[in-house]
Amino acid sequence: MDSDNGMGAGDYSPDNGGHVLRFTVIANPSGQAPVDGFRQTEQGLVQQGGYTRISLRANTFQGNPGAFWEFTFDQAHLGAQSFLAPNGNEYTVYLSVPEADWAAYQPVLATALTTLTLP
Repeated sequence: MDSDNGMGAGDYSPDNGGHVLRFTVIANPSGQAPVDGFRQTEQGLVQQGGYTRISLRANTFQGNPGAFWEFTFDQAHLGAQSFLAPNGNEYTVYLSVPEADWAAYQPVLATALTTLTLP
């Protein structure tokens, strides 16, 4: 299933949400570091319970300031790469799968990240 979820994101899910590859774009006129945005989101997940951080680190993605975040939430395992493009938009590629499927689906996220090009 391919869809625009109405929130500036496009989703691909072969099973109606059990395994989701999401691409998002949001305006970031303040130039907030992607790692700071992830940290803000993380605070909400911690409060909900069921969250475990695996890694959260600033990085450089395709020459742009970025961040990578991997975590589990309830029964899901998630990985997300975000970066701030020169046009002021923040792009994120996000994969969410059941914990048991993470190893098998890591190549999906890796392929999405290595083949991503901006218009």
